[in-house]
Amino acid sequence: QGINAEYGVCESTGETNYWPPPYGIIKTPYRQWIQQAINASYDVALLKLSPEARQRFDEQAAIKFFKTNEGYPYGYHNFIFGWIDTLDNNYPYPLDKEILIPLTLFIEEIAYETAESLWLFGLNFRLGTTGLGMREILDECDKRGITLFDLITWPEQDSWIYPDGPSMVCDVFVIAVYRAAGLFPNATFQATELHPRDSYQLKIYDTSSQLPASCQDGLPYCQLIGRYFLELYDYGTISPYDSMFEKCGALPHDYVRTPWPC
Repeated sequence: QGINAEYGVCESTGETNYWPPPYGIIKTPYRQWIQQAINASYDVALLKLSPEARQRFDEQAAIKFFKTNEGYPYGYHNFIFGWIDTLDNNYPYPLDKEILIPLTLFIEEIAYETAESLWLFGLNFRLGTTGLGMREILDECDKRGITLFDLITWPEQDSWIYPDGPSMVCDVFVIAVYRAAGLFPNATFQATELHPRDSYQLKIYDTSSQLPASCQDGLPYCQLIGRYFLELYDYGTISPYDSMFEKCGALPHDYVRTPWPC
């Protein structure tokens, strides 16, 4: 409410055919956002912070973080890197790492700007280089005695600023706001390495308070809208830790993370 004295939903959102502009890191008035979410057939739940997290939450710091980053685009630049943490335990069958080299070379040939946005910028950051294309990146990896498969698993760094600004997808933006507000005083990690599931499994949410009767029975959080029962497995169970979720494998169909403590 402290932003322009109006309740709103702050988020990072990409361009789609079911959500109206503007896109990127934006703020939408709450009632307008809810109506847009209904129109888009969203399932929406309100995840209330725990009493301890609410006590630590610095609202003014969170508002300052939002205002600093408002208007930056959605985080396409590191979308892939947040997904791939391991050499072999993140690719759903029949996909495997061997497809990466021919696929990236092919896309670079037919859609260079797409390749540059989705992985060339990020790979150059990892090598400490600028402007290298895929063939040059492969040559550089060979010189350093590493493979492209190794390079892709190197953790994204929140400090990396891409040509159009910091790169944050939806859940990464939320975690970055929480961190700016002081919710993780004892853990150092990269928000850009987290997925949506990672974000709701963190032990920062209220899992025991009594909910209004209008909320969905049996859930520890309030589902606001949606046609489907929104069940968040292991909700609020993982205590934040240093370098969390940076080297985690998870394969379909159960997506159990390995190794511990992922």
